[in-house]
Amino acid sequence: MYIWYIKGMKTMIIERVPEDLRNEFKAECARRGLTMREVILRFMQMELDERFSAVLKPKGKKKK
Repeated sequence: MYIWYIKGMKTMIIERVPEDLRNEFKAECARRGLTMREVILRFMQMELDERFSAVLKPKGKKKK
């Protein structure tokens, strides 16, 4: 058995995903030439980018 470790990378396992949802997602990823891992990482990054950009948006200038 081989155990791979890449510095800065962690394993994440998603359990109890409905089989039909998983299969449809996998098929769509394959149609686009992507792995499920690649798409899930993109989804995660997009969510973080949206949330943090909303929090970090500069507020309107205050009137003196």
